[in-house]
Amino acid sequence: MSRRWSDARLLTKSLLIVGVPVVALIVTVALSLALQGQESRYRALAIATSTDLTASRQAVQSFYEADSSIRGSAASGDAASLRKFDSLLPQLVAWVRSEADDQFAPDRPTVAAVVADGNREITVLDSLRSDVVGPSGGAGGAAGTDSAAGTDNGVSVLIVRDDATMQRLQNDLGRLVSEETALSLSQRSEIVDSQRLSEWFLIAGLIVGVLGGVLGTVLLSRSIVRRVKLVGVNAQRFLASQPLEDIADSRDEIGQLSDVIITAGSLLADRNQEIAVARDDALAANQAKDEFLSRMSHELRTPLTAILGFGQLLQLEDLAGEDRESVDHIVRAGEHLLALINEVLDITQVTQGRLDLLFETVDVAAAVGEAVALMTPIAAERGIAIEVVQADPGLAAFADRQRVQQILLNLLSNAVKYNRPAGSITVRVRLNDRSADDINESDGVGDGVVIAVADTGQGIDESQLERVFTPFDRLSAAQSTVEGTGVGLPLSRALAEAMGGTLTFNSTVGVGSTFTVGLVRDAKAEELDQRVGSGPETDGSGPADVDRTILYVENDLSDLRVIERVLRHRPERLHVAVQGQMCLTLARQLVPSLILLELHLPDLRGEEVLHRLQLDPLTAGVPVVVFGNGIAPGRAEYLIRTGATEVLTKPLDIRRLIALLDRVAAG
Repeated sequence: MSRRWSDARLLTKSLLIVGVPVVALIVTVALSLALQGQESRYRALAIATSTDLTASRQAVQSFYEADSSIRGSAASGDAASLRKFDSLLPQLVAWVRSEADDQFAPDRPTVAAVVADGNREITVLDSLRSDVVGPSGGAGGAAGTDSAAGTDNGVSVLIVRDDATMQRLQNDLGRLVSEETALSLSQRSEIVDSQRLSEWFLIAGLIVGVLGGVLGTVLLSRSIVRRVKLVGVNAQRFLASQPLEDIADSRDEIGQLSDVIITAGSLLADRNQEIAVARDDALAANQAKDEFLSRMSHELRTPLTAILGFGQLLQLEDLAGEDRESVDHIVRAGEHLLALINEVLDITQVTQGRLDLLFETVDVAAAVGEAVALMTPIAAERGIAIEVVQADPGLAAFADRQRVQQILLNLLSNAVKYNRPAGSITVRVRLNDRSADDINESDGVGDGVVIAVADTGQGIDESQLERVFTPFDRLSAAQSTVEGTGVGLPLSRALAEAMGGTLTFNSTVGVGSTFTVGLVRDAKAEELDQRVGSGPETDGSGPADVDRTILYVENDLSDLRVIERVLRHRPERLHVAVQGQMCLTLARQLVPSLILLELHLPDLRGEEVLHRLQLDPLTAGVPVVVFGNGIAPGRAEYLIRTGATEVLTKPLDIRRLIALLDRVAAG
């Protein structure tokens, strides 16, 4: 039974819960109506009994009056006394007939006797009247005679008979009145009992109906509410991808809903498991890709070191026109390849969260000026003019100087590559001001510095806007002859966000594009850090009258050959160590004027070699230039703090290296 109730539909349960009180109320109303019908019958009987009782009492009185009228007329011979009898006789006859026809006569046993005696009494009285008055209705029978003498034996006999009949009638009427009185009292009692019983039935029915309805509603609602709450909890757990609670099995609507949620939760758990596996696989593949790109970037730097190194050495030679042009092409191609490799390495470092930044006060105007100066010759080749608009001169940003320069060069390079011939580029610098009409993009850095680079190119179609900052995705690359890897803009945006800023853009097809950089303003910088360059270029000869020794720690033959070529026409004597421990030994023996230290050695890390050189009193004062592939600014700062004189990044800039050697020679 419990199982059937649990599996019943909610509509069936509701109908049962509502139906039981309704049936109880209907039964109660029906019983109440039946009792009211019985009460009405009792009332009608009581009214009839009361009416009969009154009529019977009046009949008794009428019979007495009729009998007295007859006797008085017989005794006095006065016909006038019969008038009373004549008026009462029809009433008596009507009363006797009504008693005989009364529907409640079976309830009163004395009625039959009363009717019989009443009829006999009426007959006797009517006979007396005829004998006394005569058939004509006058007083002829007694006229002229004495009343007493006129009373013959016949009348006397009738009077005697009348006395006996009247006596029986009186007795019967007395019993009838008593019966009707008792019946009237009994009927009144039954009416009262019927009323009370009807009231009790009505009250009991109402109580049973109300209590049944309330109890059924409470039980049903508690069952529904409890299960609905559990379903709600499971729904929340479903949304949170948490294990679901067990709910008692049932086949009603709530049970079906619970089954659906549990089934969906199971499917969701399976799907989440599949997604988790796919995500782990994707992350592993992405990590493998990043590691591959990072490793390949480092590996590609090694041959580039030799290519650029020997190329720059050839540029220092006195070459013929075509030979110099060929060497220049080699160096430019190598530098372009190096820039691409650096971008790929940077984007992998950003995605892996390993990007090192060196925050400092950056003179925005100077950074923009340097970037524009570098790009102006390239833009001039295509007839593109670059204009700089300083809305707020003297602005300083708190950022990484090298990364700001990298972002600006990327934006300017794209503005040149994707511009139309004889187009223009406008660079605007200002404080963040949303009311300005020259830059409409929100920079998202509050009171910051805004740099906008606008070009007059073809613009970017709206369908391709979301792809602008997707790594390795070059828009319309198949139809374009512009070189690139598709990582410049994604890298620039990542660098800007890493420094707490933003990079946004807007574009109109046929008009051009505007890329907006927002940087955090350095409001506390009162004086900008104007750094001095690396000094004038030199031809590599240097002072010839100084005896100097250089210890070069390197295990790559190509890099070693480059340094040997650099020092071929210089007075420095070159000593080579291919391991860190060999470097420490030779440094104590030679006490060189300069140590060139590669960070990646087969036996000791470069940082460890630098640390030991600083601890040894014999070598603590020797300048140490550290170099390696892809040294981040943060790591370079650490090396400077721990004793390095300068940090260079491979491939080496030969001119910078020669200038460094000249400074060391000059003391």
